[in-house]
Amino acid sequence: VHRGSCAVYVGPEHKRFVLKTRYLQHPVFGALLQQSEEEFGYAYSGGLLIPCPVALFEYLLRLLQR
Repeated sequence: VHRGSCAVYVGPEHKRFVLKTRYLQHPVFGALLQQSEEEFGYAYSGGLLIPCPVALFEYLLRLLQR
């Protein structure tokens, strides 16, 4: 993963996405991160898990990239 980017794993299939870390400051990602914390807590190993459907996550990324 390049500097200024991070990997996240989305949905039950844990599809990997590499995104710019600045996206994590967006309120939508704040809500997704809060949902992740509520579902998984902080005690899981591996990458950042986002519990949302892959199709929804891809849609949100397209909106942020505009």
